[in-house]
Amino acid sequence: MIDTDKYEGHEEGHQAWQELVKDAPLLLEEVKRLQALLEETNHHLDLMVERFGIEALVEMVGEGSE
Repeated sequence: MIDTDKYEGHEEGHQAWQELVKDAPLLLEEVKRLQALLEETNHHLDLMVERFGIEALVEMVGEGSE
């Protein structure tokens, strides 16, 4: 996980701007990782809806939050 606090005040010319620019490749990789994780999660959710149906999944989630 990236510590985004160090980018506070990232206006051009501010010291945090140099950090933001320097870390751009790292930030891009993190975005790509999170996109892949979201796609994988959506795929698994689609499989679960296909197998159990949305009503059953909503019921299961509701039971876990009580």
